Amino acid sequence: MNGLVEMTAVEIKSLGSASATDSEERLGPRAFLSGVPASLTAFLGLLPILIETAGKVGVLRRPYWSHFYDPETIFFYDGVRVLHGQAPLNVDHPGLPTHYLSALIAAVSTSDPLRIDQFRLTAYVVVAVLSFAGAYLLQRLWLQKLDVAWGVAALWVWFSFPTALQWTAVWRTESLYLFFGAFAIVAVVRFSKSRRDVDAALLGASVGLLLSLKLLFLGWIPAALCAVLVGGQVQGARRVRQMLILSGAGLGAFVLVTLPVVDRYPYVIRWVWRLASRGGEYGSGGVGLPGVWWAGEVVVAWIQSAKGWCVVAATLWLWVLVMCHRGSREAGPLAGAIAFSSVALPTSALAMLRGNGDSRYLLAIGLLGLMTCGIAGELTPKRWRAGIGGVLVLVLGLLLGKALRLDWSVESSWARRHAALREELSGLLRDKGLRPEAARIVFSFRFPDPAFALRIMTEDEAMLRRVESRFPRTGHYNPWSRRLWLPAGSTRWDALVVASKDVARLPFPVGEEMGQVGEYRVFAPSRMLASSQGGPYEDGRRDLVAAGVGVEDHKVVRDAPGAK
Repeated sequence: MNGLVEMTAVEIKSLGSASATDSEERLGPRAFLSGVPASLTAFLGLLPILIETAGKVGVLRRPYWSHFYDPETIFFYDGVRVLHGQAPLNVDHPGLPTHYLSALIAAVSTSDPLRIDQFRLTAYVVVAVLSFAGAYLLQRLWLQKLDVAWGVAALWVWFSFPTALQWTAVWRTESLYLFFGAFAIVAVVRFSKSRRDVDAALLGASVGLLLSLKLLFLGWIPAALCAVLVGGQVQGARRVRQMLILSGAGLGAFVLVTLPVVDRYPYVIRWVWRLASRGGEYGSGGVGLPGVWWAGEVVVAWIQSAKGWCVVAATLWLWVLVMCHRGSREAGPLAGAIAFSSVALPTSALAMLRGNGDSRYLLAIGLLGLMTCGIAGELTPKRWRAGIGGVLVLVLGLLLGKALRLDWSVESSWARRHAALREELSGLLRDKGLRPEAARIVFSFRFPDPAFALRIMTEDEAMLRRVESRFPRTGHYNPWSRRLWLPAGSTRWDALVVASKDVARLPFPVGEEMGQVGEYRVFAPSRMLASSQGGPYEDGRRDLVAAGVGVEDHKVVRDAPGAK
């Protein structure tokens, strides 16, 4: 706290009309429209995206059904719903900006699930374009005064964060973090330097927009309020007013973006409360905090996997503290931004402990690393900037090279593993006297199958009928709703492929186990479920009653993919 008080004192001594004018020139509208160097810096900073996307799309060519098909098909189907004037269904993120963009992408590419690769490719182009826009925004409205090396380094801090590159070639909410995060970062710095009410409103609106994208940014709300409290020459009453302005703008932006799903707010609130109050991952387990040992293991494991990035980020943060202690002239105007980063770091880290330890729940910290790099560049004396910036680019380039190599290696291993799973299943079916191409197979999450990948994330009858026009002999089981869809016109399956962890929760009888394929178990049909008396749906109802399954809660859906 003493350090922040010192920064405020430095600010009062150093800020004058000339520096205020200089700040306005750097951050004003004219700065946004002038010069080419920012475009060049943004392009250099985005080289990792270009390399990653070219490698994934042009070389590795990940098929839509291999992995990550669940987020891509979720946003495809919900995008088509929005395009047709309906509200999206999957809003627990809530992810509304991604849904809206998905609708635009579907409009210019395709709304046909059998042509989903066109949708995916268009989405990756959109990610690249929006990432360039976000990078350009950062350069023109903030990082322009620094050497090119620092501008590139700030972007590379983001891309070298674990899994940040991976999501540039997968269509999901994380793909848009750089674009929307750039607005928030620029807004924080702008407010920290100007202390104007309008910039407080812009900061609140940018955080509200991020929350409409992903609720994992909840920790940025107290961080933004701290940015108002720390630094600046404004009086106490004005600080309170700016906090109210910031809060109102944030709430207004969130409500405006999520208005089409306002009726789902209770569901979202229950989901967030469950995540926050339960001790297990994804809101499971009893009420309580995550176990201390488990939380410690998760944090240590993540640091070990990202030690290179952690060393760079920690060094940048220590450099910021050293420069503040030395009384850097820029420390005062940046006090609010430094306070924002200081508070947002631990609150963002809590998100991973509410999930399953996946690095993507920490991506907000990657954006804070980008911000810290820019702050460090501003605080660095001009005579040292070029040298330190060059070293940073070199180190981060090595980290990026390692990240690209690891990501491509993982992608290739997944492709080989999924191809092997499909071949192993075909061999098992042949051993049981079935022809794989003619067998009626019901798949469960997340087996890598072309038909299943297009079926699992929708219950829309028209969409499922369209998928069945190409894949008529495939059904699916949804482990979340515990509902079964048999292949069109069928009253039984030839093989049920279900994840081992979901077998105990199956709400319908199964027959003899035919074998195991990786983490999936394969079952023959139950004689009870395969009854041929009466109509197929009524058959299923009687069979389930006989098996002791509550049909009022769980249905076997036969030849009616869109039934509710």
